[in-house]
Amino acid sequence: MKKLTFIFAMVLAASFAMAQNTATTTQNGPNNMAGVTQTGTNNSVVLQTSVGTGNEATVLQKGGSDGANQSNIEQVGGTGGKQQAFTTQTGSLNNAIQKQLGPWPGYDVAKITQTGKNNKGEQYQKAYNNTAELTQTGNDNVSLQDQRNSVDPKWNTSIVTQNQDGNNSKTLQGGTNQYVKVNQDGMGNKSNVDQQIGGWNLDGNKTYVDQIGDANEAVVLQNGARNLANLNQSENRNNNGYWIGNGAKTIEQQGNDNIATFSQIGDDNEEMIYQNGQGNEAILEQTGKNSYGYMTQSGNGAADNYAKVESNGDYNRHFTVQSWGDDNEINVVQTGNSNESFVGQYVGDKNKAKTTQVGNDNKSNVMQQQGDLNDAEVIQVGNLNNGIVNQYGSDNFAKISQTGDSNFGSISSTGTGHSGTIMQTGGMNQALITQNP
Repeated sequence: MKKLTFIFAMVLAASFAMAQNTATTTQNGPNNMAGVTQTGTNNSVVLQTSVGTGNEATVLQKGGSDGANQSNIEQVGGTGGKQQAFTTQTGSLNNAIQKQLGPWPGYDVAKITQTGKNNKGEQYQKAYNNTAELTQTGNDNVSLQDQRNSVDPKWNTSIVTQNQDGNNSKTLQGGTNQYVKVNQDGMGNKSNVDQQIGGWNLDGNKTYVDQIGDANEAVVLQNGARNLANLNQSENRNNNGYWIGNGAKTIEQQGNDNIATFSQIGDDNEEMIYQNGQGNEAILEQTGKNSYGYMTQSGNGAADNYAKVESNGDYNRHFTVQSWGDDNEINVVQTGNSNESFVGQYVGDKNKAKTTQVGNDNKSNVMQQQGDLNDAEVIQVGNLNNGIVNQYGSDNFAKISQTGDSNFGSISSTGTGHSGTIMQTGGMNQALITQNP
């Protein structure tokens, strides 16, 4: 402890004299504790190596005067123990890397807080109840929180908050019941959350990504079952391009030029997509059973929306709604058992809807109301299919083709220039066409 106090004194004296502080602390053994306080163009390296339970390191750095603050903490654990690392940086050109490694170090916590410009933070942790927190406020921030994504690193938690200016965040985790929360607020934000295979079990991962600002982009990959992912994107050029995993998922996009895509493979899936704005595109693909889907593109200034749903599996249902828009198009393909599809297009122009279902007990309901140049097509091949198309507006076209058993088809049109076609091949089919001028 005397050695540690001497380090503090030297660091503070150097900071007042020259503002070019450098601190190096190396400790080997159990029950280590290191603290560094620096003010002015600081550098700090803390390395603690132990077999035991005692490591803890704290570094506080303030003010680089457009110079270099940086901190490197590495705690290499042995067989179990508590490792904690804290770094707080305020100033310019900050850089903090925290490594807590080793086989089975124990109950790790790592935390980085950076305020300034050109901040960079990296945190790696391996094995057991790891928790990593990073808060970046300022310009050109980059964050990577790894938590050593294989094998059996256990119960990891990562929380990342980035505010303003070109933030970038990537989080990879491996284990069971992992939790990731990423909040990005500003311009040019990106986020990549992986939650990789590892641990005893792959189930129960949770991901929350909240992006508010311009040109946001999120990519989430989840492996396992009963995972939960929630993404909220608001305003301007948001993109969620790649989303794979099992469990409940929610994407909410408000703004312009939004794109949402996710694919689910597995069981007990549930998903929702909300889009509000211009140039939205939503694509959802499901393979598995007990899946539920709901996509809507609607609201003020909704234009150029496109929605595609492909679900292969059992007990799938899907509802897709487009409203208040122009140039909307919906394409739904379901292959499997007990599928049900509802497509609604309301108060729009140049809308198109197409539903193809191949399988058992399929149902389809397509509604187009108060629109122009609407086009609807339902093709069902299989057993006990049911297809209904209602069109209100002008220049609408409807086609129902059913091949199989116990199919029912109905076309109802009100408006101008409607054309309806029903073709049925198989047993016990029924057809009804009603057209009103």
